[in-house]
Amino acid sequence: STARERVMIFLADGRFHLEAAMISNPSLRALRYDPYSKTLTEERYEIVKMKKLRRDAILSVRKNLGIAPPSRRMDIVSGTVDPATESSDDIANSVLQQQLSSPVLSLGSQPPSDSSPPITMGIILGTLGRQGNPAILSRIRSLLHSRGIRSIIVLLSEIFPKK
Repeated sequence: STARERVMIFLADGRFHLEAAMISNPSLRALRYDPYSKTLTEERYEIVKMKKLRRDAILSVRKNLGIAPPSRRMDIVSGTVDPATESSDDIANSVLQQQLSSPVLSLGSQPPSDSSPPITMGIILGTLGRQGNPAILSRIRSLLHSRGIRSIIVLLSEIFPKK
């Protein structure tokens, strides 16, 4: 019996949709054929690194908003605590539960004093395709406002570090 390899082949000159496919299908090998350069390349995506960067950003915002850190899970086999096992649903539910159970939290929940400047956070709303969701934007702004945090909306079609 021969083992079959699962491979996705992406036909395009860009990486945006390929990266989305690689994130959604991390167990598949990804090949990209660029019709302009007529090259076939194997593509990789650092999913673990991406998830760590996103988690660190979420935890940083939670800290700035005074939202308690997520509960940690214990790995029964190794006996170690692994906060990275928390899913995005767990994080969202934790934030919402914290919001419902304690409307007044430490940082940013009280009006700023004369001695400290108010906290201002930028919110990027994607304008390319169906990425931006005005209802979610409104909810985020309401949550920030309820904590005394000002927000600035930035509309971008794509996010690049230089922008």
